[in-house]
Amino acid sequence: MILAPPGETLEAERKRRNDAINAVSAYCKIQEGDMCGGQKRSGGRRKRVVIKEESPSPEDKALKAAMLSIYVNDPKERPTVCFMCLGNEVAPFSVRVYAFSSPSDLTKHFKKKHLRRVDEGEAPECRICSIPLDHKMHLQNHALRIHGTVS
Repeated sequence: MILAPPGETLEAERKRRNDAINAVSAYCKIQEGDMCGGQKRSGGRRKRVVIKEESPSPEDKALKAAMLSIYVNDPKERPTVCFMCLGNEVAPFSVRVYAFSSPSDLTKHFKKKHLRRVDEGEAPECRICSIPLDHKMHLQNHALRIHGTVS
């Protein structure tokens, strides 16, 4: 799934990417027990590996929901969570997952807090997608095409 070839269409590629993300997320929730480390065991007993699946915290659930909401599958649906704020790991949690009351409020926020702060010649970055962007217009194009944020 992770090493699957790219999809034929943009929709197929998004589905492949989302499936890979979900597979890695599901795997990372599993916590393995201690490793043996090559030590001799007394009595010939084998040490059991305990797999614990912890229930996600409310913050993890909110973060995952916000992460899913910033990828646009239908151009008519527009997000209300800012992908730039969500990708800012040093921001407070409440700021990262904040949902605006409408997509137009998100547009105003994006222009005011993110686009205005991109200086001429500066190369912004989408921390969610882990890609550098060449300039302000590239950020606007990426925001619209990938995250559905109109500017």
